[in-house]
Amino acid sequence: MKLLILSPSLPLPPTDGGKIRVLNLLRRAADEFDVTILALQTEPTDDDAAAALRGDGISVTLVPRSPARVPRLSPRAIVGALSRDVPLAAAKYYLKAYDRALTELLEATPFDLVHFEMIHMAQYLPTVRRFTNAPTLLSTQNVDSDVWRRATEHQPTRLRRAAFGWQASVFERAERREGPKFDGVTAASDRDAEMYRTLIPGVPVETVDNGVDLSGYTPRPDDEEPATFVYTGSYDWLPNADAVAYFCREVWRRIREQLPAARFFAVGKAPTDEMQAWHGHDGITVTGRVPEVHPYIARASVYVVPLRIGGGTRLKILEAMGMGKAIVSSSVGCEALDVERGRDLCIADDPADFAATAVALATDDARRRELGIAGRRRVEERYGWEAIGARMNAFYRLLAGAESA
Repeated sequence: MKLLILSPSLPLPPTDGGKIRVLNLLRRAADEFDVTILALQTEPTDDDAAAALRGDGISVTLVPRSPARVPRLSPRAIVGALSRDVPLAAAKYYLKAYDRALTELLEATPFDLVHFEMIHMAQYLPTVRRFTNAPTLLSTQNVDSDVWRRATEHQPTRLRRAAFGWQASVFERAERREGPKFDGVTAASDRDAEMYRTLIPGVPVETVDNGVDLSGYTPRPDDEEPATFVYTGSYDWLPNADAVAYFCREVWRRIREQLPAARFFAVGKAPTDEMQAWHGHDGITVTGRVPEVHPYIARASVYVVPLRIGGGTRLKILEAMGMGKAIVSSSVGCEALDVERGRDLCIADDPADFAATAVALATDDARRRELGIAGRRRVEERYGWEAIGARMNAFYRLLAGAESA
């Protein structure tokens, strides 16, 4: 089966949850199918990334950009978004160069299935339909309208709340309008899947969870450091930036009152100006992009997930569980995971409760070990990429087979 994947970027290096998900599912698809990925050049290292993917047996078409970066929201993109009722975050990904490259691929190859990575890429469905009636799949990482609606609640001014609420509505209209045009949809959690079934009744929706590389994320108990708290993420994703800002403002001082030598590491690319202002103060380190997150997770005595906004399932929690870490999460942070409160991780939402729970774990070696062992066991049972990739591949086969029936 020939599978074409339309993606806004290449998933290497896997610097955020979305790329980790795409990379693992892509490699498992390539084990069974003839896979081509079309992506924008968004990183200076993308030529090397393309070569690595080709080494995995994946055909890569890279749409060059100079400079190599994520498209910016230009005046033309804003006009296009307003005229087509497309979310601003999606409109910037509609580029003539990508459309030309897609056209060339479709003219040259009869694909059996076309996979669109996120609602952002649905803008290219009319081009696909000019050349083929092959089944199409919309692969989602979140319900974007839900993420924006939740973000609206945490904006500091009336104007920002109005702007975020407007974009939440635009995303919902796009989801309702574009979703029914696809033969199937995948969601990253059962919660998201239920929301999509409400938004687009009648369209098959399959849950394909996020997972963890069980061989790469393994416990390193000898690397743990006392009173060390860690959060990992890509901070160009609003929920991650909000989580760190909230933790530093509302939770961290409470922890330091009880553990004066405590340290907090906010690990990952694209830290915001507000985050960088915290760096170097009161035991806070903002690392920026790092080659690997494993060493930082390994150092944590407690891994914290103070998310207030979100969707899908949080890869960061699965990675920390894979490394046998004691975790304190908000309810939002772990809402879509098949885990048990108190057995696999701890849950706290109020800033005082979050701080108290984190301190209690940091000072209780036996309890940390207990949670770490249970968490590792849970991801081994439920969240390995091999089983998750097999589920995605089965859905591919189902959709492709429906065309020939």
